[in-house]
Amino acid sequence: MSDRGTKLVRDIMSTRLHTVTPRDDLATALHLMSDHGVRRLPVVREDRGDTIVVGMLSDRDVRLAANSPFLDTDVAKIVSLLHEVKVADVMTEDFVSVAAEAPVASAAELMLEHHFGGLPVVEWEADQRFLVGMVTRSDMLARLIELETEEEPAETEG
Repeated sequence: MSDRGTKLVRDIMSTRLHTVTPRDDLATALHLMSDHGVRRLPVVREDRGDTIVVGMLSDRDVRLAANSPFLDTDVAKIVSLLHEVKVADVMTEDFVSVAAEAPVASAAELMLEHHFGGLPVVEWEADQRFLVGMVTRSDMLARLIELETEEEPAETEG
């Protein structure tokens, strides 16, 4: 928390992350999203023990890459096709991120402005973004609940 009591992104972000690499296929990514109840995955590469974000993959990216159910209703065929498509082919490379030291309100503004449900939290070094967490709409709602249920300080008589 900052010295004024303003919560920072690092105070509410998740650090237990699920990621994919550009070489992973979309079926693997879809299973990971489904198994862990997430709608977006940072796309990363490892560099000397550091995790560098190179893109983002959302459930929408996967849906758009899959054949429309109106065109083909064979689920097995759709899943088979997802095994052939690499994350690198559909990920968003020009993604928005936020710093861990940014105020929560700044992250919320970015998410609202860009209609995102979450943002990767990164530390910048040169032109690389090192992944340190994720902040989601759920994290923001939890913070709002915390603010709304805080007890007012008792007034003292003077």
